[in-house]
Amino acid sequence: MLLWLTAFTIAQFLECQVTARPNIVLIVADDLDLELNGTFPLSKTRKLIAGQGANFTNMYVTNPLSCPSRASILSGMYPHNHRVINNSVQGGCSDHNWRQLEKLTLGSLLQKESYTTCFVGSYLDEYGLSNASGGYYVPLGWSSWKALVGKSAYYNYKVFDNGEIKVHDDQYAADYFTDYVKNASIEFIQGKPSDPFFLFIAPPACSPPFTPAPQFKSMFAKQKAPRTKSYGATGKDKHWLVAQAPHPMSKAAAEFADATLRNRWRTLLSLDDLVDGVVKELSEQGILDNTYIFFTSDSGYHLGQFNLPNGNRQLYEFDTHVPLYVRGPHIKPGTVSKVPVLTIDLAPTIVDLVNGTKPSSMDGRTFKGILQNESMAVIRGREFLIQHSGEGVISQLKKCKRSTVNQTACLPECVCEDSFNNTYSCLRSIDTSLGNTVYCEFADTLVSGKNIHMNSL
Repeated sequence: MLLWLTAFTIAQFLECQVTARPNIVLIVADDLDLELNGTFPLSKTRKLIAGQGANFTNMYVTNPLSCPSRASILSGMYPHNHRVINNSVQGGCSDHNWRQLEKLTLGSLLQKESYTTCFVGSYLDEYGLSNASGGYYVPLGWSSWKALVGKSAYYNYKVFDNGEIKVHDDQYAADYFTDYVKNASIEFIQGKPSDPFFLFIAPPACSPPFTPAPQFKSMFAKQKAPRTKSYGATGKDKHWLVAQAPHPMSKAAAEFADATLRNRWRTLLSLDDLVDGVVKELSEQGILDNTYIFFTSDSGYHLGQFNLPNGNRQLYEFDTHVPLYVRGPHIKPGTVSKVPVLTIDLAPTIVDLVNGTKPSSMDGRTFKGILQNESMAVIRGREFLIQHSGEGVISQLKKCKRSTVNQTACLPECVCEDSFNNTYSCLRSIDTSLGNTVYCEFADTLVSGKNIHMNSL
């Protein structure tokens, strides 16, 4: 009798472990490209998440800038619906309209499902600044909140920590922001929330100013920016902003791109340690097997493609194609999927995984069935939008001989990466068997083409 009760109790326990509502961890890197082999330094991440789960090779952003892209990740909406169209307050980044939409974002939605929610890292670029809506505040839906004030930084920054401003200096052990995000995330997991939890982790790597941790400063010393087919290629048949980049690219600009690549990769080594630390802590707490871990990026990046030294405001693959790895219950380790997935699909998928209700405001669609191998239909292709609203500065940069009027991000050698009329909406079509096409309308012209993937390598 005692043996039967013991066996019954163990069976009940195992059933509860399998059917318990899953925890969700979402890790969003900053400006991590796929086309330039940006995931190369992330050996632990690839092994622990992609190797133990699924690698989605056709993951795309719907806007190649961090603030609108993160707004899409949080809300499941296209930029034309959440109205965060670039990285400025004037472009909707952390403005009054966004604050009204926060009740429809992941934190609020999962909190309604009785999840304990935690945000750690970079929120939106203008968050907490005096010219943005509300200054310092904890957005709706977050049980714990530790968010960077302003744009990405590695040292000398402020964090709004659950209602209190904390100022950080330039000492590695105490202040390096990627490590701060790692330690705060692990501390949250160690706290063992009584409810299932949702943890959003947003480190600064590998965005500007590309400051590596001291132990990684000498890594990749001989690495150069990938000489892809579009590296140093003329962009004379592109939109005027791309076409105006000097051809051939100067030696100084090429060296700048190479140095940027090295420091980007160096910052990623700290991000790799972050992922490793989080996965280990989940394992030590005995909850790894009941946790979905998503790893992705808010945008891609370019380094010399079409002679543009560095940035991520263009419609091409290098700025829009990003990694997505997912591990968790019912996901077969080592899965590789070509199914097209978008940043706007993350929110509806996460809501679906916790058996929540997807709000009608979401433009994205769930891929829960694909994760759990429930959807047997072969999804060959998809059409979607990529949108960007250009930024610029009205006045001429005094140090520049070439015109920079109405343009911005003019580094190095006054080669500008964006302008007011670098404003476009593209209809992107991916067919895993027939190829890729894109049709774009700019504020001042049209661009269309076939096999855009090959055109941008």
